[in-house]
Amino acid sequence: GAALKLVDAVAKLAETQIDTSKLQEHASKYAFLVEKNIEALFKPPAEAVAQTRKEIPLVF
Repeated sequence: GAALKLVDAVAKLAETQIDTSKLQEHASKYAFLVEKNIEALFKPPAEAVAQTRKEIPLVF
C-alpha cells in the first residue's frame, strides 16, 4: 500500500518508471504474514486454554 505509493511518487519525481509488479506480490504476501502474526499474538496459548479447562485449584 503505502510503500508502493512512495515508490510511485519517487519515480514521478525522478521522471522515470519503476516496475512495482514484483513489489505488489511481495507486499501482499508480507501483509498476510503480518496479519497472521497479529492474530497469533492475541490468541491465548493452547496449553493455557487446556490447563484452565482441566485443572481446578483446591484450597485447604
